[in-house]
Amino acid sequence: MIALVTDSTACLTPEDARRLNAHVVPHTYTDGSHIYAENYSPEIAAVRGFRQLLEEKDCSTVQCSISSFQAAFEGLLQRGYDVLCLVISSRLSGAYSSAKAAALSLCSHRRYTGRIQVVDSHTTAGALRFLLGKARSLADQGLSLEKLARACEEAREKAGLAFSVDTMERLRKSGRLGIVRQSVNTILNRKPILVLQNGAISCHEMARGKANQAAALTEIISSKAKAVTLHYFENSQHLQPLVAAIRLRFSNIPMTFRELGPVLGIHIGTSAVAVSWEEE
Repeated sequence: MIALVTDSTACLTPEDARRLNAHVVPHTYTDGSHIYAENYSPEIAAVRGFRQLLEEKDCSTVQCSISSFQAAFEGLLQRGYDVLCLVISSRLSGAYSSAKAAALSLCSHRRYTGRIQVVDSHTTAGALRFLLGKARSLADQGLSLEKLARACEEAREKAGLAFSVDTMERLRKSGRLGIVRQSVNTILNRKPILVLQNGAISCHEMARGKANQAAALTEIISSKAKAVTLHYFENSQHLQPLVAAIRLRFSNIPMTFRELGPVLGIHIGTSAVAVSWEEE
């Protein structure tokens, strides 16, 4: 039996976690006075107003700890599971390093040797969720843990993520811009269209206005996409132009909506809209 472990940026609901047999390790964030744990998507409702919190406070994030991953791994191992851990891109967070360190520590014990595999997803949010779904499907087909990890590394190319922001301020502050030129800005209603490529953020193009922003994000989606997830912060009404553009291009594609949490909000800003997809 194989259980999955991931981090809280995967946007899983409790129902997703049960269906996937996945354990979510939370990232944490702080406003300087309080520390909050980010968990399942609906629980974001418990911290409604985080958008205002991020606008008023100088918030920061803390990656999932080694001890959190170790506790998750050990609990599953003791219940008889082998563990596949799929986490946010190592170029966006230190969660992958924490998970690897936890796995190495546990696998130094003979009874756990070879029973944990950690894979860098090269992505996050809905694209990470799609990879978890693929992993569960393959695990249920009987793949060994080692073969499952290799299959997930190959499947990374079939899960995509693109997003756009109204301001580059938080992205610049986060230090996670990858190869995005420092000259990229949002003046004159020009909105950068950003993609995750090989785990890093890069600028695809600039769009002017909401309609062109939606069209540009839609155009990035692979023509082979079989499912799409749209992401937002607190107010899904911002997605209406994007929904219309996607429906125009993909008339029958399954579309889901997932609210992003505070951890991603701190790094990309809560004005962002995003789309993730999974290819055939």
